[in-house]
Amino acid sequence: MNLSNITSNCEYYNSIKDIPLIKWVEIHEKNNLLPLVKSGNIDSRCQEVYEKLQDEFLNIFGISNEYAKALRLKIQIALLENRMLCKGENALGLQIKTLESQLKTLEVPKSKTEVFDSIIGIEKHMGFKVNYQTITVYEFYKYAEHIKKIVSESKQNGK
Repeated sequence: MNLSNITSNCEYYNSIKDIPLIKWVEIHEKNNLLPLVKSGNIDSRCQEVYEKLQDEFLNIFGISNEYAKALRLKIQIALLENRMLCKGENALGLQIKTLESQLKTLEVPKSKTEVFDSIIGIEKHMGFKVNYQTITVYEFYKYAEHIKKIVSESKQNGK
C-alpha cells in the first residue's frame, strides 16, 4: 500500500496567534500534543507542527534564562553520554545523573494555577477580563510583555 497518496484529515493549530492559551498549557502540563488538533485524528505531522509553534514562539518572544540553561544542560548531558559510549568512560554516569536531576528541576511545566495567577495579574493591570478559553498564546505573552515593560519603567522612575 502506498501511504504517500493518503491525505490526512487532521487540521492543526498552525500559529501561536491561533492556538488558545489553555491548549498550550495542556500540551506542556501533560506532555501531550493532542491539544494541537483542531479537527480530525492526530497524524505523523503533529511533532513537526509543535516544533513550528515552538520556533514561532521563540522567534517572537525570545528565550528565557531558564530555557537557555536547560538547553545548555541538555548539550552537556549529550556530550558526556557520547564520551561515555565512545570512550568507555563509565565514571561519567554519576555526573550525567546529576545534570539530569538539575534539568528535571528546570523543566517543571507551568501549571494551570500559575497561568491563572498570571491572567489575574493581566486583568488587574490591563483593566479588563481575560477569557482563558479563547485568549491566544500570542495575546497572553504580548500582554505579559507589556506589563513587564510597565513595571520596569515604573521601577526606573522610582514609582
